[in-house]
Amino acid sequence: MQRRASHCSASLAWFALLLAAFALRLAGWSWGLPDGVYHAVSLHPDEWNNVRPARAMYQGSTLNPGFYNYGSLYSYLVWLPLPAVEAMGWELTEAVLIRVGRGVTALCSVLTIPVVASMARNLCGGRAAWITALLMATAPGLCLHGGFATVDAPSGLFVALSLRAALLYGQRGQFWHLALSAGCAGLAAATKYPNGIVFLATLAAVWWGPLRGTKIVLVRWSQAAGFAVLAFLIGCPYALLDMAAFWKGASYELFEHSRQGHGHVFDQAGNRWVYLLTSNLNYHLGVVTLWLAILGSLAWRKLERRDGWILLAFGAPFFGMLGLVELRFMRYAVPGLPLLTLAAGALLARWTMRGAGGKVLVGCCLLLHLLPTALQVRGLMALSFHEYAYRYAQEHWRPGETVAEPFPSVFPARLTTPSELGVPVDPSLSLGGLQLERVEESKPDWLFVSELWWGPRSLAPREDIHRFIEGIAASYELRERYSTFPPAWRRVFGPTPAPPDWLYPFLEQRIYHRVQGR
Repeated sequence: MQRRASHCSASLAWFALLLAAFALRLAGWSWGLPDGVYHAVSLHPDEWNNVRPARAMYQGSTLNPGFYNYGSLYSYLVWLPLPAVEAMGWELTEAVLIRVGRGVTALCSVLTIPVVASMARNLCGGRAAWITALLMATAPGLCLHGGFATVDAPSGLFVALSLRAALLYGQRGQFWHLALSAGCAGLAAATKYPNGIVFLATLAAVWWGPLRGTKIVLVRWSQAAGFAVLAFLIGCPYALLDMAAFWKGASYELFEHSRQGHGHVFDQAGNRWVYLLTSNLNYHLGVVTLWLAILGSLAWRKLERRDGWILLAFGAPFFGMLGLVELRFMRYAVPGLPLLTLAAGALLARWTMRGAGGKVLVGCCLLLHLLPTALQVRGLMALSFHEYAYRYAQEHWRPGETVAEPFPSVFPARLTTPSELGVPVDPSLSLGGLQLERVEESKPDWLFVSELWWGPRSLAPREDIHRFIEGIAASYELRERYSTFPPAWRRVFGPTPAPPDWLYPFLEQRIYHRVQGR
């Protein structure tokens, strides 16, 4: 009876943790959605491309998504609930589709937690499982990017499943574990192509598994490759059925986009691996948890040699790959974070066994881990910078005054179009970038500039930024600075600049007013 009560309490605790993780990921469920008033499209620039194929398939009664920059499995996952969504009376607008996509992403992100906790229990014990689950449930980057309609968290679920099955095969040698590991590697690639690199862990599991001998290893590798290819084609069937369109999108993303980068966003980012460590991973885990993960990784020599090599077969090439591409977005690292949280969780679990002092230290680390996530949730539930700018204009605009933004097409909002809400914005004052000449020529009374332009990871060259800011200072005074996560608070992530895809909901808006007589 006591054992049953204990099991029930543990189940309730797990349910509560996963429910809290789901709530944290949906804290920004309504953030930046097109509403016909303040936002013309989603303020997250990637979401519409990810969910649009699902509506096209549903309304066109076809299974061809027609978009292959990423694998099509995520499009199918968003497509599946659309009949039920429409049956409930919701029109499949852009906002509704993005909400569905965010829900799918959040569910995949939450399901990753028990998978990684199971790995932690198997490798390091029950305490490590609980702490690892808590770290994953509340990690700021996993909560943020686990709530956007993007492919990284869903692909990360299949990566975690593949790793878990690879470890089991390495320990037990059961064939179905091999099939599961290879199949999930194929599904990870069918969601986001580069994440199929987890297949290396499957190969390592065969090499280090209990069944030895050159012949059996080669046979198992061949079988694993077959399962991986089959799973990839199940998740991305038009790789064969529409090969030309598939190759056009896939080759662009893999070979062109990754090499060209994205405008001037990463011009000043420095070394790719240093940027990954100091900016992306800091903002994913927080400074304290990142260093715990690094220290915990150094202690992985205590693992079984077989298990360590299986994890390393994925972790080393995955993080190495991230340091080779010019696209250094934070969300690309999501599938590799389970390894880091597992390492940190294992280290903290050992500290809890060092008496009261160790438990206090672990508690302090967990509180510091939770702080940036709490600030993020607060920011996601506040007004977006575009909505704040519009409300400010409504309150302070006077008849006859004009309003301008440097380049509204990046994050479109009704602020940049003629509006029935009382602020007649002239679309000709969309300046097309940081063009000081246009400002001096049109002389708008109000100038709205977001951190997207003047910040450390700008879409413009640094010299253009300095010239623009110094130029407008001669004629404009700064009236307002607004951010849902003020720059001063970002110190909880350390001194490094924020990654651009962390900034999407937290950009600072600066509002300038022209000084009379200048």
